[in-house]
Amino acid sequence: MATQSNTDSEVGVAADVSPVHGLAARLKRRLADWIEDRRYGRRHDRLVENLRGKGEFEELIEALGVTAEQFERSRVPPIVAAELSQRMLRQLGCDSLIAPTDMPLVTQRCRACSSWKMCRRWLDRGDSDIDYRDFCPNAEVFNRLRGLKTPFVTKRN
Repeated sequence: MATQSNTDSEVGVAADVSPVHGLAARLKRRLADWIEDRRYGRRHDRLVENLRGKGEFEELIEALGVTAEQFERSRVPPIVAAELSQRMLRQLGCDSLIAPTDMPLVTQRCRACSSWKMCRRWLDRGDSDIDYRDFCPNAEVFNRLRGLKTPFVTKRN
């Protein structure tokens, strides 16, 4: 009859607890991301409401190059899209390289993007495990600006 030592049972418990800790860490990160997404949305809504209250909403949509209808229909709040596209340009070192004619296309693609939350997280964390070309609809423009000649096959293709 074999007996199990205390050391063996402690190792078994530690092995059983490790996946639980990993799951807890992932859940905690997802909850933090969800909370930050909500904050982002509320900050956008407050800004728009404030601008409408001051009568400056028309100036905002003119500066963004959208109509009021486009603003309301955007998948990504236009202010968020503008911010993320500017951050991405800076992060990739393209902010001084982009032509004024490319900017409307970049922001339009950003406003229609379904991966904007991943983009924001990538920018916030500097996540080197994920390549922006795996999720960004503007990757082709950014690659051209950065002088990347080789085509890149992404998960999106």
